[in-house]
Amino acid sequence: VWLSTCDGFGALGRIAMRVVGWPTLGARRALSTAPHMRMWTPSDLVVFYDSPWASWMDRLASEEPLHPLVQQRDAPDPFLSMLGRKGTAGEREVTRKLFVNLGLDVADLSSASGASPRERAAVTQQALLDRPDVIYQAPLAAGEFHGIADFLVRTDLLDGEWASRRAAAVGAGARLIGGPTAPLSPGRYTVWDAKLTRRARPQQLIQLCCYAEMLEQMQGALPETVALVLGGSDAKITSFRLADHLAHYRSLRRRFLRFQSRYDASAGPPMPPSRSAPAGAWRGLADSLLLQRDDLRLVARLSRRQATLLHATGVATVTELARLTPDQAVPGIDPAGLSRLRRQAALQLEYRAAPEKPPPFETLPWSSGVGLSLLPWPSNGDLFFDLEGFPLAERAPGV
Repeated sequence: VWLSTCDGFGALGRIAMRVVGWPTLGARRALSTAPHMRMWTPSDLVVFYDSPWASWMDRLASEEPLHPLVQQRDAPDPFLSMLGRKGTAGEREVTRKLFVNLGLDVADLSSASGASPRERAAVTQQALLDRPDVIYQAPLAAGEFHGIADFLVRTDLLDGEWASRRAAAVGAGARLIGGPTAPLSPGRYTVWDAKLTRRARPQQLIQLCCYAEMLEQMQGALPETVALVLGGSDAKITSFRLADHLAHYRSLRRRFLRFQSRYDASAGPPMPPSRSAPAGAWRGLADSLLLQRDDLRLVARLSRRQATLLHATGVATVTELARLTPDQAVPGIDPAGLSRLRRQAALQLEYRAAPEKPPPFETLPWSSGVGLSLLPWPSNGDLFFDLEGFPLAERAPGV
């Protein structure tokens, strides 16, 4: 369907876009032969990359939503919800600035229908056959994964007239970094993903690799490059050679699928992460389980190596560490360090027994050249300046 206006696309106003909703029979057949299996998303892969424990809990929540542990999921974070809304607005702004305003044919698949991920991906399969310049919100599915790519961009456009016009548009209020460096193939597509961050992160490249592999199964060829459109409306475009990142991604994917194949809800969750490690939407539950276990990793400034050495001597809890006598030794930990850890554990247990009281503390002896002793002596000319930053603030050109 050709539309001269696209009310569902908000600020885009009067534009030429195709809104595609249902594939042809041939496109549906192309994806219907895959056997039924549980499917994962690029976001699932990123959760596992950050925290296997959170990945385990997410699966428990999806399969047993009434499980007592699932009821302890963290409350929704208003800031993350705001980021989601801002991210959607940023995708629309990128579509308007980089594609629609430059006269490209954009197929909008945001309303693609279908009872399953593979049926929705068949809408993209049909769009790939129709060969628009850009496919927006493209459902993808292949093997064990499915997801929605922000943009599929025809590779034969990336070094033509549109590239020059795009560079001019970017220069008007954004920056262009990098670009396709590999041979371009007519009729093929590559993946672009819009992100609010101003710098690329490993998690974003993992998602791009996953989208690219799904696209390979649907168009018969793997893109040579993929791209991130960073900074929201700032539109800084950074491209990456897939060959530089696929090995790491495929190793992660194998570990993820192996981890999921061994999932057993009856065995209970794996060891919760420490307070300094990511826990996804389960931070409160992880901390609660650590407290129930009186886990040694609760001791502040305890390193992983020190925890391993303590476990080797039979010290596995905060209480056991606090009860060590001053003359007890742990091979591999110097006496002064062990004394500090023992006193730290005792202070934490004291606070745990009476949390309504001010936290107990010990004043460390003065030591020249350490800690606060490094500060200069007070002066009447001292100024105290507190500078706060907002990660989503729009940066003016030249700032």
